[in-house]
Amino acid sequence: VIATGGGAAAQDENLRHMLAEGVVVALLVDPDEVVRRVGQGSGRPILDQAADPRAEARRLLAVRTPYYARAHVSVDTAGKPPATVADEVIAAYERATREG
Repeated sequence: VIATGGGAAAQDENLRHMLAEGVVVALLVDPDEVVRRVGQGSGRPILDQAADPRAEARRLLAVRTPYYARAHVSVDTAGKPPATVADEVIAAYERATREG
């Protein structure tokens, strides 16, 4: 498992390599949840420096969504504990590798 930041997959060349070399799983979350999870002063410069972190999260998601949509599979993380998300990622990976 290689976990990149959301911006890494939102660069065409990076995403092409990822898709060619392995199963790409996009973890989906809405912008308000992003801000709730990381909070202010999170060490996430793009959000930390934004006058309105929620607006910046919405802007980033709008730009990145077309890239995320190219993932082999997606897992919605809204309202789910990490263990549930991990189980869903494993199941999605297994489905993707069987369907090949």
